[in-house]
Formats: sequence, structure tokens, C-alpha cells
Amino acid sequence: ERRAVEEDLETRTGRKVAHVHSSDRPVPLAREYREKPLHDTVADLLESGRAPIYVVHFTQRAAAEHAQDLTSIEVVSKETKQKIKEAISGFRWDTPFGKDLSRFVKHGVGVHHAGLLPRYRLLVEKLAAKGLLGIICGTDTLGVGVNVPIRSVLFTQLCKYDGNKTAVLTVRDFQQIAGRAGRRGFDTQGWVVAEAPEHVVENKKARMKAEGDAKKMKKLVLRQPPERGYAHWDAATFERLATATPETLEPRFSVTQGMVLEVVSGAFDRHADGLRALLTLIRASHEPRHRRFVHAKRAVAIVRSLLEHGVLVREKEDDARIGFRGTVLAPSADLQRDFSLHQGLSLFVFDALARLDPLAPDYHLDVLSVVEATLEDPDAILLKQLDQLKKEKLDAMKADGIPYEERMVELEKIKLPAPRAELLYEVLEAFGEKHPWVGREELRPKSIARDAFERGASFVEYVRDLGLARSEGVLLRYLTDAFKGISQNVPDAAKTDAVRDVIDWLGAMVRGVDASLLDEWQRIREGKDTLEIVAAVVAPVVEEPDVTRDVRGFAVMIRNASFRLVRALARRRFDEAASYVVAPAGAEEWTPVSLEAAMAAFFAEHSEVVVDADARSAAACMLERDLVRVRVRQALHDPEGADEYVVTLDVDLAASREASSPVLTLVAIAR
Repeated sequence: ERRAVEEDLETRTGRKVAHVHSSDRPVPLAREYREKPLHDTVADLLESGRAPIYVVHFTQRAAAEHAQDLTSIEVVSKETKQKIKEAISGFRWDTPFGKDLSRFVKHGVGVHHAGLLPRYRLLVEKLAAKGLLGIICGTDTLGVGVNVPIRSVLFTQLCKYDGNKTAVLTVRDFQQIAGRAGRRGFDTQGWVVAEAPEHVVENKKARMKAEGDAKKMKKLVLRQPPERGYAHWDAATFERLATATPETLEPRFSVTQGMVLEVVSGAFDRHADGLRALLTLIRASHEPRHRRFVHAKRAVAIVRSLLEHGVLVREKEDDARIGFRGTVLAPSADLQRDFSLHQGLSLFVFDALARLDPLAPDYHLDVLSVVEATLEDPDAILLKQLDQLKKEKLDAMKADGIPYEERMVELEKIKLPAPRAELLYEVLEAFGEKHPWVGREELRPKSIARDAFERGASFVEYVRDLGLARSEGVLLRYLTDAFKGISQNVPDAAKTDAVRDVIDWLGAMVRGVDASLLDEWQRIREGKDTLEIVAAVVAPVVEEPDVTRDVRGFAVMIRNASFRLVRALARRRFDEAASYVVAPAGAEEWTPVSLEAAMAAFFAEHSEVVVDADARSAAACMLERDLVRVRVRQALHDPEGADEYVVTLDVDLAASREASSPVLTLVAIAR
């Protein structure tokens, strides 16, 4: 691998490449294999002055649960706890897991994994850089550039599930994580410690108890290794991982629609031919010859597809370009400047949108569903959705007295919602005839962003509704991808006002929680200077989330929250409705009883509250915004069409900024 990179650099630069390498560490590492319970090992490391400790877990759940366990021991001194308290003064812990993380951090214990919101991870890194955390419970995905200075790395196990099977860690993975031990300029030595398998630890403990007693030794029953989720390791495995040469890096080159569009657009801007630039890039890759041939064949097929869909066009070549068959490729002038094909099925969106009716009341939601079907499945969220559906169904069947066996059969029939799946697979079948590289499995119909929109839920409410506290970061990344997809993959011609409302709502929701995932992307879209972007990444300015800043997006969030309240009132779920509102200053709190009384006049005159598409429209929810609040007048639609009753709400901007979602103050329900 090294020689291939050297030759490539020499060819590109025309200069001799010097290979500089060293296996010496500025801070040497000591290794230790432990056959003790995890809590004993942690206690020993703390007592012997080997903190801070990064405890490596292989699931986010295990990291959070271990952090909870560690709050029962003394991790840092009282003086350090006071410094932590001062360092986090004013920090917002406004999500469900934020409350838990706040408690852990104040005890000197951090949590760091991909399921956390970016601002929480950044805070843990800052506290670690200041030396205020004694222990960090994290996963094996700790990035190379993450600033978490550590004295000791403790592996809770040496095997992990890789998505297909459970296997012992690779040498490269182990050494990358272990290499984080030892802080240059602070430590003269770092420690890498590995725990023996849990059953080995317990068996050793049982043997020691029975030792010297023949009867106990005879009756001793040893615990067997787990049948699932386990691959054997021992002290010899630990030694091999620490001393072996890392596995060879393999190239992972691939040709995608997005890459083709970027290369062709860049070549056109440079007055070069895009197809030639694309084939040159493929020939220069480090893939073997037979793979380069496959890539070239796919690239040509994608170019043809983009031409058929009007994403690319042919222009007559000029003197500055060396064209292909008398023409050069160019991006279509009909597309918006920031149009992108960053998902594998992005081009499929074109064909699917053409099958939707822009005048249909749910067109904007169907557009969102088309985009969601092209996104990767966030398994943690989908599993929670399925659990909630099963729980609701189970509760209903128990209330109806359905026997246990029948309940189990019915639960197995429950599937996750997949809006417009039939249409999407029908379009995919025709799409696949022209794009043979696209497999049926690449389409993943689901409803996460759409579900949140239809519920009228804020980010925090959706996390609470589904119990996603440990996966807040997963949800935020998914919503960010949905926002980018519907913003860039849907042509402007297909964006109705309702679709733009969805886009604004998604953007406001993401920015209201943590804007860092969109900031760099937005700077690139706006064409900011490269040095400015790099500087922003190296030294990020962390702004407090302000969900009210995006006026249009916040307006959509208010209408969703208002409709959520109306829907609860329509179903006469007054306890649920009471949880959505607060009372005006000085007034008594709204209760299920007082809300039922407030709706009594409406239900005396009308049989129901109509909650159709018209009831959810902007025309039914009028907003007036000033410097401190938004006054909301939400019409209650009735079957007779009189629509005389109105729910009057105030949304305090300061309170909403604090909560990262609209805070509804119910003023009145009256004519």
C-alpha cells in the first residue's frame, strides 16, 4: 500500500518522494491483561493514578449504562467537581439524554459516541482537554482527530459485531484506539488494559472460592461462553493485537451519480471535457485493472442516464475544449445552482416525482417520502418505531380481551409504515431497466421525518415519544440528511409552497437543536472561501441553538404544534392536550378538566372537530409575530363549515428559544 501511494505521488508531482516513518512513541505504552470484574479494574486504575481513563464499549447502550454505574464511586475530587460546575455553567441540557449526561459530567464521567448530539460530544472533548473528566465511557468509533487526551485505555472486550458477524478486533482497529493512551507532555507512560471475557472472570472467581474444598470443586459448574455475540479472546489475543503489523489498506473507489455530476461540472468550468476527466480519474485510481474496467462501464452508463433525465446536456465543443464526438458534457442550465445527487437513488427521485400529483393535499408529504426512501435506514429509530406500534397494538388487544396466543400472532403481522411504497417500487422496476446497477434493496421506504411532521412534534417531543434518548445524534443526522435531500435532490419546479414549508420546517428543527451539521454545508453552498471553511472547522464557533431565528421554519413548527393540540382536542384526549400548553402568567394551569370545559360549547353545537388537510393548512392557522411573541389564531373546523370557534395561543419567543421548540400559551377557546 505504501509503495502504491509513493508511486502515485511521484507520477503526479514529478518529484522524488521521501518515505519518513517511525514506530517509536513519544509516550511509551504498558500493557496489562485483567481477569478481574470491570468495576474492580476501574477502581484499581483510579487508585493507582492512571486516570483519565477511556473505557471502550462496543454499543452505545453499554457506554451509557456503565456511565450510570460509575456515579456510585468517587471518580474525581470535590475541587474538580467544582471546576466542572463552573465550566458547564449556562450550558443547555434540553434534550432527554442531556439530563442524564449532565448528571454524569458533574460526577467527572463523560460519554462519547456517535449517538450523542454534536454539541454534547464537543463539550465532553473540551472538558477532557482541560483534564476535568476522570473517566470517559465511549465506543470504538473514537475518531483520529477527536481531542480526548487520555492516560489509560481500557477495553471491555476484544471482539465486536461488524454488521454481519461477531469477530475479534482487527489489528488496525485495536492499535488505533490503544494508541490514544498516553498524553504527550503530561505522561511519562500510558496504559492499555484489556478485560478477559466475563465468563472467564466469573469462572476464575468461582474456582478461587472452591479451592481447597474437594466437595465444592466436584460440584463446581463453570459458566460457558455466550452462544451469540461473542468471539473468543485471551491474553495471547491481546498480545497479538498489540504487536502485530496492521492489515493492508485496500482502495474503496466507487463511481456514483453525485461524483459524475461533480466531475463533469468541474471540468466544464475549467473548459475541459467531463467524460474524459471522469475516465482519467478512474484510470488513475488504485483499483486493480478489472475493477477499473467495471467502474468505467458504470460511469458511461450513469452519464447516459443523466443525459436522458436532462441533468446533463451536450454542447458543441469550442476551441478551448477537446470534446467527445464533437460535443462536451455540461450541467443543465435548468437546474438550481446547488442541485446535487448525493444519494445512490437521487436520480430515481426525478422519475418518482413525475408520478405524483402536485395538486393532491398530501403532495408535500409524498415528496418527503420519496426522498426518505433514498436515505440509509437508521436502525435504532426504526426499531423504536416498531416497538411503539407493537405496544399500542398490544394495549388495545389486552383491553379487548384477546387471548395471548392470538395477540402474539397479530403482533408478528405489524410492519413499519412505508408511505407510497407500492408506487415507489413500481417506479423502481421501470427505473431499474435503464439503470441495471440499481438493486431493489437500495430503495428503503420509511416514515421518520414525515412521521415527525404529521405528529406536529418538535425534536425533543419526538425523542420522548419514541424513547430515542440514546440515539439523539442518529435522529439529528437523519433529519439533516432528509433536509439536504429534499433541498438539493428535488428540482425547483417540483417545490410547491407546501414543499418549501416542509424544507423550512426541517431546517428550523435541525438548527434549533444543533446547527453545526448544517453550518459547513451552508458555507460551501454559498461559495465561501476554502480557507474560511477550514478555519471554521478547526476553530468552530459554537452558537446557542435558536429555533426562532428562521422565521418561516419556526412558523411551520408553530402550525404543526398548534395542529397537534387541535388533534388531541378533536379526539377528546384532554390529558394529552394539557401537556402541550401552558397557562398565561397569573392564570391557573390548564388541566384535562378545564380543557374539557373550554371545549364544551363547541361540542354542544357540533359532533366533532374536523382534522383534515384544510384544517392543517396555513389558512386555518393565522400568525402575527412581533418582537417578543407570536399570536396564533387556530380555527376549529366543524362538519357544518361554520368554523366559528378559534383556539387563541401565544408563543413566547424567549421561552421557545430556551426549549428549542414552540412553547404554546393557551389564551382561550371561544367564538
